[in-house]
Amino acid sequence: MKAVRMIVLALAVAVGFSACGGKPKTKVTLEEAKAGRDQELFLEGVTAIHKGSFDQGRILLNTMINTYADSPLTKMAKLTIADSYYLAGGTKNLAQAEVEYRDWVQFFPQDPLADDILMKMAEIHLRQVMAADRDTTHAKLAERQLKEMLRRYPETDRKQDAEALMGGVQEILAMHELKVARFYYPHRESAQAAQMRTEEILNKYPNFSRFDEALFLHARAMADQ
Repeated sequence: MKAVRMIVLALAVAVGFSACGGKPKTKVTLEEAKAGRDQELFLEGVTAIHKGSFDQGRILLNTMINTYADSPLTKMAKLTIADSYYLAGGTKNLAQAEVEYRDWVQFFPQDPLADDILMKMAEIHLRQVMAADRDTTHAKLAERQLKEMLRRYPETDRKQDAEALMGGVQEILAMHELKVARFYYPHRESAQAAQMRTEEILNKYPNFSRFDEALFLHARAMADQ
């Protein structure tokens, strides 16, 4: 899971900061080389989250951020807090994770991880996508987020992954429209409604696996008006 890999990265960053400076030769050097409290809080917070103690980890990381705003670890601390909500799962936690990720990208739009974070925001909605005959809110939000990611970072190395996810999401959205059109045409005898639904497919989802069926139903609906 990407969030786990990011937390492992955060742990590596924390260890790296703690190890810098080499072995102290005098008491003064030891004091100067000793890791600051921001590093201690960061490492403790990341470790707590890695062990599943999400609330404790967030408290430690927020303490670090609020007390040491200029710390070079602040950026990773903010990202780790967002990851903690993602890892916790559940509707409320995922919603909060999206808020935290969005704030992070706004603060650090040029960071090398920014495209990954936008991808993660799409994955939040993908985790909540329902079947094609159910509510499509999260599928539409996932599609929107993937489009935004590709628009902002067209050269991203995650492009193929994003396009693959986009194809899956659009398959669900197109199938939803087709099922509604099937319902309206034979059962409600509403050719106009069926035409509108199939027209949505023809205009927006050219790679839909049942595009031919949508085209046929569209033609029948138009002929019956």
